[in-house]
Amino acid sequence: MQLVYLPLDERPCNYAYPVRIADLVPDVQVLTPPIEWMGKKKTPGNIEKLWGFLAEKAPKCNAAVLSLDLLLYGGIVPSRLHHDTAEEVKNRLYQLKKIKKQNPQLKLYAFNLITRLPSYNSDDEEPDYYEYYGRDIFLYSCITDRIQRNIATDEEKKEYKELQEKIPAQYLTDYLDRRKVNEQVNEVAIDLVKEGIIDFLIIPLDDCNPYGFSAITQRKLASFVRKYQLWDQVYIHPGADE
Repeated sequence: MQLVYLPLDERPCNYAYPVRIADLVPDVQVLTPPIEWMGKKKTPGNIEKLWGFLAEKAPKCNAAVLSLDLLLYGGIVPSRLHHDTAEEVKNRLYQLKKIKKQNPQLKLYAFNLITRLPSYNSDDEEPDYYEYYGRDIFLYSCITDRIQRNIATDEEKKEYKELQEKIPAQYLTDYLDRRKVNEQVNEVAIDLVKEGIIDFLIIPLDDCNPYGFSAITQRKLASFVRKYQLWDQVYIHPGADE
């Protein structure tokens, strides 16, 4: 049995350890792309070569385990930094239709994170402005969610207005636009499950919080899963990216 595996990123916990575990199983071979195509932290992987690798190996394999963050953005950290439009990213994702059509025997198991929402100031794995406004964006996110749920206090509503004035508009727009792309891509991925292209999909929440943009997105995506009755094929849950 052969599997093609496109990991989340180049870290050993994602790139190497799953392959080592699979090596313990007789008659299972896992095919992974060269490490030099995987990128490194903020540097995205070679998306074109990664898709080419998948297309090349698919006819020989029984199943594929795919990080959509890798195939669409070049990795988990680049997924938080890119400036691609939703249409550009969706068109990459639609390539799975061609791969499935050409390889009907191939089971597609995919996963794609809901963009995380760190609660602290740091641009180590986030846009540069998160070094100065990360905590504020997090608080703004939490209060936004609480307002939508009609549970925000008067004090929180006051803080919300203060945060709107404090966070530069261009930074907030950049951050929210990227989250919208992530949300739309996850919606398309759910549609691909409904169409029978993706056989099983996991949408984990990375560094999540009970309130905030991640929770808002989770509720929206869960409504799609509920609408299409795909609970056996789409799992949405908190969990580390590894």
